[in-house]
Amino acid sequence: MNNENHVEKITIDTPVEAETIEKKSRFIANLAPSKNEKDAKEHIDRIKSRFPDATHNVYAYYIDRGTYARYSDDGEPQGTAGLPVLNALKMSGLTDICVVVTRYFGGILLGAGGLVRAYSNAARSAIQLCKKVVYKPYTITTTSIGYSEYQKISKIIEPFGGVIEKSTFGQNVSLVISVPDDSLDRLHSVVRDLSSGSSEINVISKEERPELIK
Repeated sequence: MNNENHVEKITIDTPVEAETIEKKSRFIANLAPSKNEKDAKEHIDRIKSRFPDATHNVYAYYIDRGTYARYSDDGEPQGTAGLPVLNALKMSGLTDICVVVTRYFGGILLGAGGLVRAYSNAARSAIQLCKKVVYKPYTITTTSIGYSEYQKISKIIEPFGGVIEKSTFGQNVSLVISVPDDSLDRLHSVVRDLSSGSSEINVISKEERPELIK
């Protein structure tokens, strides 16, 4: 039943901001979760509106493990700003994220190498502050069991990482249970054992749910 080829998606929980200084220039990195390009563009617009007087608002986003990856130098020399920021996102192991690095020029030229380092460091400083979440695959299932089996199943669902989403009491107990994919086979086995093979787990849908990485 399990999808062994599934690769868990790791992203961030909430937006974060970090500021660094490089030879009197201020670099303010605003990193935000972005499920799609629409989210990313809205984040970029918000930051540009917040810092309209900035020298540059460089951005990059990395979505769906790189299916959608874009960047802008916003007037900085080509290859010195947006691309280093995008590379920092790629190397983080995260996906579905967008960062805008705002620069206020401090009067001292940094040179191409200095700009690459400054923008990379700014993006990484925000990445280091974020709270990471992993999206794990869940299966939503239904089953019908007797009342005595219901009491037993209620006690084992939580250790499996599952949740009884809905209980309907009639001649039997009809349950809607969500369970992590890696516990689905065990749940199926337990239900069959408790019901002496008379009850089955039926899959009705799949979804991904976030869990905070501690």
